[in-house]
Amino acid sequence: ADISMTKLSSLNLSFNNLKKLPQEFLDSLKKGQYLESLDLSGNTISKPSFTSLLDAIGENRSLKTLNLSYIQLENYTNEKIGQQISRNTSLRKLQMNYCWLKSTAVEIISKSGSNIRELYLGFNEIDDTSITTSTTLTLPSDLKVLELPSNLISDNFAIKLSQALQHHQSLTKLNLSSNLITSQAANHLFNTLKSNTKIPLHEVIMSYNKLNDEIGQCVGDYLVK
Repeated sequence: ADISMTKLSSLNLSFNNLKKLPQEFLDSLKKGQYLESLDLSGNTISKPSFTSLLDAIGENRSLKTLNLSYIQLENYTNEKIGQQISRNTSLRKLQMNYCWLKSTAVEIISKSGSNIRELYLGFNEIDDTSITTSTTLTLPSDLKVLELPSNLISDNFAIKLSQALQHHQSLTKLNLSSNLITSQAANHLFNTLKSNTKIPLHEVIMSYNKLNDEIGQCVGDYLVK
């Protein structure tokens, strides 16, 4: 179906059995002018079709919300996701929960484009595998919500995230619950947040990590900054 010439603003095709997306749909998505929300979560989209979908999303200039959750993605596509998302200058909210994303999800975060406001990457397998001393994690400059719950994130990733927040001025919510972060990395994070007086952060969630009493002083200092 050609959605490019209609004034359809929202399309939800979640939890169906879509494997090969019709070329007509992909072509119309590229030139669509009105579609602002697209939900394809819970489908079994094939690798070639998903690659074509990324190309279409990159060319689209109307989407504001995109939900690709519950789609099993192979690691090799992760970098291209970030690259194509960055080409879409209209997208504000990206949901990729339960996608089996692993270490190269760093590319999605760093390359998703400055226009992204909300990024949901929870319930994946994101870990520290690709984190080295030379790794640079960059947050979209206008990002307000970063959701990373129920991954395999430990201290190296958390410290790189702290460094990315040193001069960030937009984030309002950070969810790192149900990961593997210790007090050492958490202290680094709260010290960074304390020194950044311009970040409007009002909600931090770090439940179900590996924190102990050592976190107390830094949290206390941050609360009274």
